[in-house]
Amino acid sequence: MYLSWDKREMKYVVKSCNMDHNHDIGPQLFPLYVSNRQPDDDVAQRTSDMLAVGAKPSLVADALHRQNIPIAIKDVYNMSQKTSCSTLSEQRTCSTQSILTKLALWTV
Repeated sequence: MYLSWDKREMKYVVKSCNMDHNHDIGPQLFPLYVSNRQPDDDVAQRTSDMLAVGAKPSLVADALHRQNIPIAIKDVYNMSQKTSCSTLSEQRTCSTQSILTKLALWTV
């Protein structure tokens, strides 16, 4: 979308708009939209239980997909971070450790 400011009208004017998507869209992807992928309590509990015993987030996501439960692997990784860091001070420590780990990998 291209906007420009019209000085006489004192408002923005749409000059052009490209409605082509640079990614796939359609009904098969709707379950993975952020608004649709909030797990119910049962799924959230099962996911937390698997992560709590040390299961890798990618394997947890695969197990849920085999049960036709739509979940994005990114959400499982986020749940993993929240599960391992329950208090605010632990979250800060985990975030700091995560940043330091990434920096160490980048400098190698």
